Amino acid sequence: MTDVRFHWTSPGMVPARHAVYPPEEGDRTEAWSDRLWSAVEALPLERLRAIQLAKLQRVVAFAWERSPFYRRLWEQHGVAPAAIQALDDVRRLPVVRKEDFEASQQARPLFGDIPTAPPGSPTFMKFWSTSGSTGQPRLWLATKEDHENDMYLFLRAFYAYGVRPGMRGYFGFAYPPFEAFWKAHYAAEAMGCQVIPKGPLPTAVILRNLTRWHADFMVCTPTFALRQAEVARQEGIDLRAIGIKIIVVAGEPGGSLPGTKALIEELWGGARVCDAFGMTEISGPVLFTCDSQATRPAPLAHMGLDYTLFEIVDPDTLEPVAAGQEGGLIVTSLFRLGMPVVRMFTNDLVEVTAERCDCGRSFPLVRGGVRGRLDDVIFYKGIKVSPAAAEVAVRAVPGLGLEFRLELRGEALTLTAEALDAADPAGFPALAAALQQEFTRLTTLRIPATIVPAGTLARAEMKSRRVVRQ
Repeated sequence: MTDVRFHWTSPGMVPARHAVYPPEEGDRTEAWSDRLWSAVEALPLERLRAIQLAKLQRVVAFAWERSPFYRRLWEQHGVAPAAIQALDDVRRLPVVRKEDFEASQQARPLFGDIPTAPPGSPTFMKFWSTSGSTGQPRLWLATKEDHENDMYLFLRAFYAYGVRPGMRGYFGFAYPPFEAFWKAHYAAEAMGCQVIPKGPLPTAVILRNLTRWHADFMVCTPTFALRQAEVARQEGIDLRAIGIKIIVVAGEPGGSLPGTKALIEELWGGARVCDAFGMTEISGPVLFTCDSQATRPAPLAHMGLDYTLFEIVDPDTLEPVAAGQEGGLIVTSLFRLGMPVVRMFTNDLVEVTAERCDCGRSFPLVRGGVRGRLDDVIFYKGIKVSPAAAEVAVRAVPGLGLEFRLELRGEALTLTAEALDAADPAGFPALAAALQQEFTRLTTLRIPATIVPAGTLARAEMKSRRVVRQ
């Protein structure tokens, strides 16, 4: 660790660091090259696997010693830290799900018995809540060391996107208590960027101000990138006047869906869309598209192997799937020690590919980012249907607007989409037929499609709820 330089050097800020830091990280406060922030990103896979194992052993031992939740769970399954001698040994440990964390926190409010230190101790720096988009919000704590690493991961991803010191970034979210883009804010400041927070300002007001203030990059959800473009059109605001060249989206699929990515880029005057994936429990971005991938219509996302252990499995059997097959995601955070996450099944669908990127990173690639969540998948007539399939269909039909809904009411599945502003209702049947045909092509299912006037469906500034079950 003596060879690694951190952003926070004061003993009062981080009195002791407990995670493993490979010497290749070097000076974390400065870029290693003109393309890569850290030399670790270009290490051979064999070395990355060795780093993963050292970090995994440390996390498991730390959780065993200090987290009653994991000690109890692993003792029930007859496994102890000594069993982890190779990366594949992680499968000896039981999988945990968000419901397990929720049950712990309901039984022992507020934080359950997951933390490795008393929740009120000064070692904890950050209080987070999940967004609650897939159930009861869970509370999560981050130590000072955890938070510094959170910031570092997003800083490294920013550099991959093409963000550089001295740029000005606009952060299009309301700064709620869930983690969202807070760590991105801190990362941009640590890199040496100026930050413009939206906060509670009305969308039209902040966009008008930005035409005077200008910004080089924007951070928001795909939903809000589209919503802002809609507001700009309604208010007569020219988004090109803001000057945004890079749009970093996260929080939901979209940044790696070709149709949605292309639409955002078109609406924002040719700005390049980059994708990020993370979770409150595991931090992130653990998946990110670099500047090379962002130029592709269908980008691939890098897997940050040195800070996360990924397992792609069959959602039913939890057995590993072969490369090139879609599977459910199990993740282990290799650095978060305040509230460890070891083998959490995230309900996200991903596909690892054997392709390699020309950016210089040796991190493996995921096709299409996160395809969606198993929570949102609808089983209809024996076929799995995700909101991403509906979104791809909507984006492929000229004349359709931004919003859509996939609705399951009893045994009936329908797809509703908005037409563009001022569209002639006489053309709605033709649009519905085209949408129905495209959805059938993607899923083999033939379901009713309905077109409604622009502005009919509810809007959101963070994540859109596009699956309705009744």
